[in-house]
Amino acid sequence: MTGTLQRQKGTTWTGVSGQKVTIRFRAAGATAVTRMATVTTGKDGRFTLTFTAKKDGTWSAAYTATAAYLDSTSAGDYVDVR
Repeated sequence: MTGTLQRQKGTTWTGVSGQKVTIRFRAAGATAVTRMATVTTGKDGRFTLTFTAKKDGTWSAAYTATAAYLDSTSAGDYVDVR
């Protein structure tokens, strides 16, 4: 999974480095979400983590609110394992 944590300042979006992002997985048909890993954003707010999918489901990234920023969860990416 690759992504960028960004914040909006005026009309410009900029990456936020040094922040924790949780990688989550929800198996197909399940209601519970499993925390798979936590990564720290690097330069320009980028993060990357590689997994081998073993079952169908939706992967997403979540950022937990701090005093400076609101929380956010990415749109999910569905993976169909064949």
